Amino acid sequence: MRKLWFTTALIGLTACDLAPDFKMPELAVPEVFKEASVAPNVAEPAEPNVEPASDGKWKRVDDKAHIEEFAWWRMFNDSGLNALQEQAMKDSPSLEVAAERMTRARATAGVVDAELYPQITAGVGPTIQRNSPGGIKPASFAYVKPHTIYNARGTISYELDIFRKNRNADKAANLQAEGEENNFRAARLSLQAEVAQTYFQLAALRNEAALLADTVKTRKKALELTRKKRDVGAVDDVAVSTAETDLANVESEQASVLQQQALQEHALAILVGKPPASLVLNEVKLGKTPPVIPAGMPSALLERRPDIHAAVKNMAAANASIGAARAGYFPDITLSASGGFSSGELDQLFNWSNRTWMIGPLAGTMLTQPIFQGGAVSARVAQRRSDFASSVASYRQSVLQAFREVEDNLSDLRHLSDRAAASAKSLKSAQRTFDMVNKRYQVGSVSYLEQLDAQRSLLAAQRNSVQVLGNRYVSTVQLVKALGGSWEAAPEQTKVENLPALKPITEPAADVKPAPETSVMDTWVDSVASAFDAEPAPVNNAPEAVPAVVKNNESLPPAELPVVK
Repeated sequence: MRKLWFTTALIGLTACDLAPDFKMPELAVPEVFKEASVAPNVAEPAEPNVEPASDGKWKRVDDKAHIEEFAWWRMFNDSGLNALQEQAMKDSPSLEVAAERMTRARATAGVVDAELYPQITAGVGPTIQRNSPGGIKPASFAYVKPHTIYNARGTISYELDIFRKNRNADKAANLQAEGEENNFRAARLSLQAEVAQTYFQLAALRNEAALLADTVKTRKKALELTRKKRDVGAVDDVAVSTAETDLANVESEQASVLQQQALQEHALAILVGKPPASLVLNEVKLGKTPPVIPAGMPSALLERRPDIHAAVKNMAAANASIGAARAGYFPDITLSASGGFSSGELDQLFNWSNRTWMIGPLAGTMLTQPIFQGGAVSARVAQRRSDFASSVASYRQSVLQAFREVEDNLSDLRHLSDRAAASAKSLKSAQRTFDMVNKRYQVGSVSYLEQLDAQRSLLAAQRNSVQVLGNRYVSTVQLVKALGGSWEAAPEQTKVENLPALKPITEPAADVKPAPETSVMDTWVDSVASAFDAEPAPVNNAPEAVPAVVKNNESLPPAELPVVK
C-alpha cells in the first residue's frame, strides 16, 4: 500500500501541463490620446474632489477584488443624483441579472473544481440473485433457489491528473468566473452612467420646459395687449394673427419638450427599479459647468476598464481549455478501492467476519487509452484553438473600442466647450438686442413684428445654451464610463505582482521575450497527436500573463447585492 501511494505521488509530481504558454498579444498603445494633444487643457486639469463613500450604505462586491470602484457621481455635488444612484445599486433588476450570472459562474467553477478531489460514496442495499445451475461442473439442471445478499460498502476513487486535464478545466472555469465578475462591474458602471446621463438629460429638459413656460406666459400677455390695440385701431388684424400663430408655435414646442421630459422620467424610474408612478423627483438641476475629467494615459486605461479585464480573463480561460482538450490524446488513470460488509443474513451484516474489500482491475488502477474515436479529440482541440483565437480578437476589439470611446468623448467635450463659449456670446447679444428693441417698442419706435423677432432670437439662444450645457454633462458622464469609472493612477504596491503592465508603442517592453516557434512540449504533443491521425497547429502567440490590474478607490456596491466569496 505504501508503494502504491508513493508511486501515485511520484506520478503527480511529474505531471505535464499541455496548455500553451500564455502571452499577451501585442498592442499598439499610443503614448497620449489624440484629443488630449489637441486640447491639453481638457486632458490634464486638476482632479475633481470626490468624497469617499463612507456612509455605511455601500459595500464592495468582493473584498479581494483588484478593481475598486468609487462614487464618481458625487463630484457633481447633487444630493438627488446621489440618492438615485444608491437606489439603482439596490433595486435595479438589470444589475441583479448580472449579479446572478456572476454567482452562477462561481458555482460552475465549484462543480469543475470538485473533479480535482477524490470521490467517496457509500451505500446500503440488498441484492437478490439466482445462480445458473448450468454454470457448475458437472452441470446440474436442478432448480436453484434465489437468495438475497445484503451489502454495505463504501467506494473511493481518484483520477490521477497526470496531463492536467482536470486542472486546466478548473483553471478555465475559475478564469471564466473572474471574467463574469468583471462583466458584473461593467454592467454596474453602465447602470451608474445611464442613471447619471438620464438624470442630466431630464434636468436640461426641465430647464428648457421652464423657459418655454415663461415664454408662453409672455406671449399670452402680448396677444392680449395686441388685441386691445386692435380694438382701438392701433394695429390691424395681421398683428393679432401673427401673435396667435407665435403663441401656438411656442405651446407646441412646450408640449414636445414636456413629452420628452415624461419619457426621461419613466426611463429613470425603470433604471432605479421603480414603476414610473412611484418615482417622485422634486428638484432636478444643472450646475453652471460640469467638472473636468483628466483622461490620463492610454496604457492606464487598459488597467481600469472592467470589460477589458473580462476579455483578458476569457483569453486566459480559452488558453487553459486548449490544455484540457490536448490531454485527450493521453491515457486516463483512475485509482479506486471499495470496502464494507456483505452477508446473506441482514442481522449478521455488520459482523467483523463479513467484511469485504477490493483493490484490483475493476476497482483499482484503471488505465484508459483512446485508440480510435473518429477524430473527436482532434476536433475538440481545434474548437479550443478557435475559441482562443476568437477571444484574442475580442480582446483587441475591446481595447480599440475603449480608445475610441475616450477619444469620442474628449472630442465631444472639446467641441461642446467651444459651442458653450459661442452660445454664451450669442445669448448675451440676443439679450442685449431684445432689451433695446423692447424699449423702443414700448415708446412705439419699432413695430410688434420687430419686437417679436427679437423675442424669438432670445428664446432660441436660451434654449441652445441649456441644450449645450446638458450635452456637456452627458459627455462628461460618458467620459467617466469610458475611463472605467475612475481616473486616478494606482500606487505601485496595489498592482498584482508578476503581471507586467502594457507599454506604449514608443517604449517596447524589454522583459517580454518572443515565444519559441515550437516548444519541446508542443513537439511531444504533436507527435502523439499524429499517431492518432491528428494535426493540431501549435499556438505560439498565446498571451503570457494578465496585465496589471489597478486598485483605484473605494468600492461601492450596496449591501443588498450578493457578496462574492
